[in-house]
Amino acid sequence: MKAAITIIFIMLLCSGRADSQDTRVTEYKKAMPGKKAIKKIYTTMRFPESMVGQGAGGIVVLDVKVLKDGTVDEIQVERSTNQEYLNFVSQFFITIKEKWNPAISDGMAVESQSKVVFMFFREPLRNEQSFDLAKKAFKNKNYEEAMKHVNQAISQEPYNHELYRLRSEISAGLGNAAGLMADSNMARDLDEKIAVIFHTTSVY
Repeated sequence: MKAAITIIFIMLLCSGRADSQDTRVTEYKKAMPGKKAIKKIYTTMRFPESMVGQGAGGIVVLDVKVLKDGTVDEIQVERSTNQEYLNFVSQFFITIKEKWNPAISDGMAVESQSKVVFMFFREPLRNEQSFDLAKKAFKNKNYEEAMKHVNQAISQEPYNHELYRLRSEISAGLGNAAGLMADSNMARDLDEKIAVIFHTTSVY
């Protein structure tokens, strides 16, 4: 019976995302910073020395407005753990403002909003282990155990769309329609809006 319910949930999800007959399917590709800019930040980003030993880490989320020609028109701070992390991230604003590859909708460049996420961890990221344990438990249909591990992974990386997609599948296995829909929507939203996630770990 649970398998049948799961199939129904998935069918409902798919039908909710499908376009009606009189609606044209839109092909969309999100805006992305140039490869040189991404590499520059990845190779120079370090954990702020002023924050070593303080708190559990931090996060800064920037909302970037990208014009049709790839010009960055505006950068706004959507979220910041504290001013220290924001001060550190601000040094990369010039690099982030370098020309982007604009969003493409039905073959045409369009203006868009994208997010750039910076994550700072005080200790080595354990998310990969939690993610692997969640996938293994899900494969073995141990849905309660899988949910425990995926929740742990999401607590460490709340902007990872793959984690929400896995949790939606686990919710389906548990017969939780609301969880399935909520996490499927969250996974899709994050995947469409986040251009890149940078992360670094404190070194003791």
